[in-house]
Amino acid sequence: MKRVLFHSFYFTRRERNGAVLLCAFILVSLLLPEIQERFTRHNIYYPQLPSHWPVAAMASIEQPVELFPFNPNTATADDFQRLGLTAKTARSILNYRDKGGLFRKPEDLAKIYTLSTADYERLRPFIALNEPNTPKCSTGNKRATRSLSTPIPRVQPTWSAPACPLIWPSAS
Repeated sequence: MKRVLFHSFYFTRRERNGAVLLCAFILVSLLLPEIQERFTRHNIYYPQLPSHWPVAAMASIEQPVELFPFNPNTATADDFQRLGLTAKTARSILNYRDKGGLFRKPEDLAKIYTLSTADYERLRPFIALNEPNTPKCSTGNKRATRSLSTPIPRVQPTWSAPACPLIWPSAS
């Protein structure tokens, strides 16, 4: 009888290790909420800072918001802060511009990840961008401007490429 029971309930070493590991996992998962409950604090009291402390006084100062037409491609950090944006948002916009980003339409400003949708909706009527038909670059030469309706002369192989590919010097 003893031998029959031994052969019926015998486990290999691998099976025993798996059963012990499974029991340990079940025990930990049952006790984890109790352990977590002991180490968390529920009623944490954060006292108010006295008003004579400088930190409390600075936190209560709000910058006045001034709304005015602005171009996000040329505005400075001070302009953005006068519009009511945080210093972090102003730095994000300036960083985007420094990396070569341009705002071509007002919706492009909404793509700044630190700008909230409420701030964007508040500033949207005041965004004043340049006309989209203005040339992207200028050579500073008055003769170099040519309307796009006139044909562009054929480029000789000895000429070098101009700084702005759409604006060519006149042939006179």
